[in-house]
Amino acid sequence: MAASRVRLMSLQAIAEGLSNRFRLLKGTGRAGPARQRTLLASIEWSCGLLSLAEQQLLNRLSVFASGFTSLAAEAVCSGSDVGRDEVFGLLTSLVEKSLVQASPEADRLRLHETMRAYAAAALEAEGATADGRDRHLDYFAEFAELMKPNTQTSAFALARRALEPELDNIRAALDWSFESTQFGTGGGLLASLAMFLYDLGGWCLSPTLKVARFATWL
Repeated sequence: MAASRVRLMSLQAIAEGLSNRFRLLKGTGRAGPARQRTLLASIEWSCGLLSLAEQQLLNRLSVFASGFTSLAAEAVCSGSDVGRDEVFGLLTSLVEKSLVQASPEADRLRLHETMRAYAAAALEAEGATADGRDRHLDYFAEFAELMKPNTQTSAFALARRALEPELDNIRAALDWSFESTQFGTGGGLLASLAMFLYDLGGWCLSPTLKVARFATWL
């Protein structure tokens, strides 16, 4: 859909417009089923075929800033009508329906960014974004605490390999801890990862969350 705009818009304009992808990628053709005329309608049609539990899980997965493991999904996305023991089966179903992408060799899953944007909007409409991001923050605070001993030993290389895929999630968790004034949890997360972040030179933190900002928490 984006490629069809090249005759009307510059590549730069298309790239900038992708930040509002559901508006930019709205199809104008009248041919074909109505569900294919817009990106949004296509996604809505696909998600409308899901069970309630699948829809809830898909929406909750949007709190992950990038990829995630099935264990992380079980911890962060279970609750209410989605039991923890149901998450793996629901994830498998979403992968089979091409709504979640899997990388078995890396033991990770992810949402396509467009799908994540749609699911995040749906989660916001439910009024469940704060709860989801709280659970995401708590999970990565606990994950970092478990990794802390390894970052202080000769097993540091192994810990780094476990932590590096989660950098986007760590950034998102720290951002949320600041935004939601959960300074204790954010400070604990940062303290647990102090050696890891030092080894990376602090570049992995978002511009709004440099180490100096958290110094008063520790």
